[in-house]
Amino acid sequence: MATFADMSTLLMTFFVLMLSFANIDVQKFRDLLGSVQNAFGVQTHKRGQYQAVTNEQNSQQLAAVEQQQKQDMAAQLEQTMQELQETENADVSVGENSIRIRIKGQLMFELGKATLLEGAYELLDGIVTAMQNYDYYLLVEGHTDSLKISTFCFPSNWELSGARASAVVRYLIEKGIEPRRLSGIGHAYNYPIASNKTPEGRELNRRVEFIFTRTPFRNLIE
Repeated sequence: MATFADMSTLLMTFFVLMLSFANIDVQKFRDLLGSVQNAFGVQTHKRGQYQAVTNEQNSQQLAAVEQQQKQDMAAQLEQTMQELQETENADVSVGENSIRIRIKGQLMFELGKATLLEGAYELLDGIVTAMQNYDYYLLVEGHTDSLKISTFCFPSNWELSGARASAVVRYLIEKGIEPRRLSGIGHAYNYPIASNKTPEGRELNRRVEFIFTRTPFRNLIE
């Protein structure tokens, strides 16, 4: 049976142990923490060295990169036109959200037909190269003049303009461009860039336009 003296001794021993646990050597603890940091490659710990990047700054940086890529791609396309000596038949312009190439129809198709001419291949190959170098989507637009057409293959200018856009898209796919990056559409004579009352104006209106965008065409209208 325990005596009062034994219980007092046990209580005193318990409180001594509690006191010893409370008096941790702070310097030894810091030394131990430093050893752990060194083991994991943490050499220094300074305040004020990290500066958070905001969403706005990220957006600005991304916009600057995209703008530079757009300018670079447009420059490559312009160089292609110059090398092919087609600057009079092809025009490259840069918009806020796109790059546009406007090519005269006689360079690509015979009048009233939708079969690519041999002279169009080198130009289209240059477009293939640009699309391989830059991650852009492409919308191909077919445009005609306002003269009526009614043949077995093309009952109207709608079919003709659509077939021309499709012919271009098919060629680009055959050259290795992913179909998901391509769209084709025919506008018939609804978007003239000159008067359809003169031969010169109708010649300008018969054209194929290439519109490069960072997002697919469908995403722009959804």
